[in-house]
Amino acid sequence: MFKNEYQGGAFVEIFSAQGKNPGAKWKILGSPSVIWKEFDKEVKSFVFVLEGSSQTNKIQLPKENKQILGLIQRFLVLQIYIPLGQDFSTELLITDLRNIKRRLYLSTVHKELSSTPLHAKIPLFMIKRKIWCNLCIDLVAFTSEIFKGAVFQSLDGIIVSANCKLRKIFTLKCKPQDTADKDDEPTDIIPRSCQLTTDVPQVTQLLNMTKLCQTEIKFGGHPLSSAESDQFINRGTGSMRSGKNQDVCHIAFGSKVLGPPPLSGRRNNMRMFSEEYDWRNYQPSQMSESELQMLASLQRQQNEELEDTGAPHGLSASQVDNCNVSISTSSDDTTTWNSCLPPPVNQGRHYQKEMNPPSPSNPRDWLNMLSPPIVPPSQQPAERHQDSSGSLSAQGGEDLSVEEDEEVLTLLYDPCLNCYFDPQTGKYYELV
Repeated sequence: MFKNEYQGGAFVEIFSAQGKNPGAKWKILGSPSVIWKEFDKEVKSFVFVLEGSSQTNKIQLPKENKQILGLIQRFLVLQIYIPLGQDFSTELLITDLRNIKRRLYLSTVHKELSSTPLHAKIPLFMIKRKIWCNLCIDLVAFTSEIFKGAVFQSLDGIIVSANCKLRKIFTLKCKPQDTADKDDEPTDIIPRSCQLTTDVPQVTQLLNMTKLCQTEIKFGGHPLSSAESDQFINRGTGSMRSGKNQDVCHIAFGSKVLGPPPLSGRRNNMRMFSEEYDWRNYQPSQMSESELQMLASLQRQQNEELEDTGAPHGLSASQVDNCNVSISTSSDDTTTWNSCLPPPVNQGRHYQKEMNPPSPSNPRDWLNMLSPPIVPPSQQPAERHQDSSGSLSAQGGEDLSVEEDEEVLTLLYDPCLNCYFDPQTGKYYELV
């Protein structure tokens, strides 16, 4: 709309409530009962009044989204009156030198500054109320400081929402003098055609990043410092981050992102698993009550199965009852585990490997021991043959001559190690 017009002067007028139909070029969102034109006796001129919800009642320029304003001057001035206790917001569509469109959403609802790569929410907590205000927005400063690396090119869209009285909207080439500012920077006065009458109470407020950080808002009970003002510009989130997190960066999806990198879930799970339970330091005495009860129930079930099949029962009822919660937790874990062993079984000459009995320690370490070479039964000591032969029965009538030269063992089955144990010699045997 203004792209092909001359903008080299001191100002460019965008909106004025004067005239027959000032809202002809604007898209009005809201009924005439909440948005209307009236004559204000205080300023002695016509004004546009916007009331109601700031989410639904608003005016937009240009009407069509495909159109652009093309305003290139640095400062945008809204000549408005905001009542007490009411919300006000305005939305600006800007374009940078790379032709990327970004939105600045200024509102009294926001309590802190937050931004994403394409949007920024700017609080208006410092704006003067119940007085006519020339609100001057520094478009160049907001674009370059909020969107790092972006350079302002043009203002292409304006939305003004309730609640306010609106007299004029225009752009300025030079910065106007802030009412509360007494610096030595070069300033300009508001053009005469845009000024209010001198008898009307009025203020001029310049809004940029420096003004946001120098306002009366408290940060943790004290005024904003220079370090905290950097935290005030929060990129990508809606909350302020600590200075420690902002100093740390990591690479995500090919670009640098502020903050520490997220911890690996798999690594955390492995770490938590190792902290919760250390299998290397496992001790039977540390078994819980439920584990001991399960061990006892498995022992009883195995004994019942052996009774059903007619196999001799090697443990008494008192020994089975010992395999419950009252299992001994003494230092001799071998005796504790031996009390839970099943009845003896006649194995005869079917064994193929034997293991030397380990020292009384963790029974789970027995699984890691290597089996020694197999010793033929004929080379066993005569004393062992004499002690064990009397406690075993014959294998069959057809092999009587062979059994006279072989050794018969009485073994107990260890379900934990899946092998057989000779209580007389203290040796373990493993079947193929």
